[in-house]
Amino acid sequence: MLDIASFNTALKIVWIKKYLDKENHSKWKIFFKLELQHKGGATFLTGNLNKTDLKKFYVFNNPFLKEIIKILSDANYE
Repeated sequence: MLDIASFNTALKIVWIKKYLDKENHSKWKIFFKLELQHKGGATFLTGNLNKTDLKKFYVFNNPFLKEIIKILSDANYE
Protein backbone atom coordinates (compact mmCIF):
# COMPACT_ATOMS: atom_id res chain seq x y z
CA MET A 1 0.00 0.00 0.00
CA LEU A 2 1.26 3.44 -0.92
CA ASP A 3 1.71 6.06 1.81
CA ILE A 4 -0.09 9.09 0.32
CA ALA A 5 1.58 11.66 2.61
CA SER A 6 5.08 10.44 1.68
CA PHE A 7 4.14 10.36 -1.99
CA ASN A 8 2.83 13.95 -1.78
CA THR A 9 6.04 15.08 -0.06
CA ALA A 10 8.18 13.38 -2.70
CA LEU A 11 6.22 15.08 -5.50
CA LYS A 12 6.78 18.48 -3.93
CA ILE A 13 10.50 17.87 -3.49
CA VAL A 14 10.70 16.94 -7.19
CA TRP A 15 8.83 20.18 -7.95
CA ILE A 16 11.54 22.13 -6.10
CA LYS A 17 14.22 20.31 -8.06
CA LYS A 18 12.48 21.26 -11.33
CA TYR A 19 12.12 24.86 -10.19
CA LEU A 20 15.84 25.12 -9.39
CA ASP A 21 16.84 23.47 -12.70
CA LYS A 22 18.34 26.23 -14.87
CA GLU A 23 17.65 24.20 -18.03
CA ASN A 24 13.90 24.18 -17.32
CA HIS A 25 12.34 27.29 -18.88
CA SER A 26 8.68 26.48 -18.17
CA LYS A 27 6.26 29.37 -17.89
CA TRP A 28 4.86 28.19 -14.53
CA LYS A 29 8.15 29.22 -12.92
CA ILE A 30 7.28 32.91 -13.47
CA PHE A 31 4.54 32.88 -10.83
CA PHE A 32 6.77 31.48 -8.12
CA LYS A 33 9.68 33.65 -9.17
CA LEU A 34 7.48 36.68 -8.51
CA GLU A 35 6.51 35.35 -5.08
CA LEU A 36 10.12 34.57 -4.13
CA GLN A 37 11.76 37.71 -5.55
CA HIS A 38 11.40 39.64 -2.27
CA LYS A 39 12.87 36.75 -0.29
CA GLY A 40 16.01 36.21 -2.35
CA GLY A 41 14.65 34.34 -5.35
CA ALA A 42 15.71 30.77 -6.04
CA THR A 43 18.64 31.24 -3.66
CA PHE A 44 16.11 31.27 -0.83
CA LEU A 45 15.26 27.64 -1.63
CA THR A 46 18.89 26.52 -1.57
CA GLY A 47 19.56 27.76 1.97
CA ASN A 48 19.34 25.97 5.27
CA LEU A 49 15.77 26.92 6.24
CA ASN A 50 14.94 26.79 9.93
CA LYS A 51 11.21 26.22 10.61
CA THR A 52 11.07 28.73 13.45
CA ASP A 53 12.71 31.42 11.31
CA LEU A 54 10.23 30.72 8.53
CA LYS A 55 7.30 31.28 10.88
CA LYS A 56 8.75 34.50 12.30
CA PHE A 57 10.24 36.25 9.29
CA TYR A 58 8.66 34.89 6.12
CA VAL A 59 5.00 35.19 5.19
CA PHE A 60 3.77 33.49 2.04
CA ASN A 61 0.40 34.34 0.54
CA ASN A 62 0.48 31.36 -1.79
CA PRO A 63 -0.60 28.21 0.14
CA PHE A 64 1.15 25.87 -2.32
CA LEU A 65 4.44 27.72 -1.99
CA LYS A 66 4.02 27.83 1.78
CA GLU A 67 3.65 24.04 1.84
CA ILE A 68 6.66 23.61 -0.48
CA ILE A 69 8.84 25.75 1.80
CA LYS A 70 7.69 23.81 4.89
CA ILE A 71 8.49 20.47 3.25
CA LEU A 72 11.89 21.74 2.12
CA SER A 73 12.63 22.97 5.64
CA ASP A 74 11.62 19.62 7.12
CA ALA A 75 13.84 17.71 4.67
CA ASN A 76 16.80 20.06 4.55
CA TYR A 77 17.34 21.80 7.89
CA GLU A 78 20.47 20.79 9.80
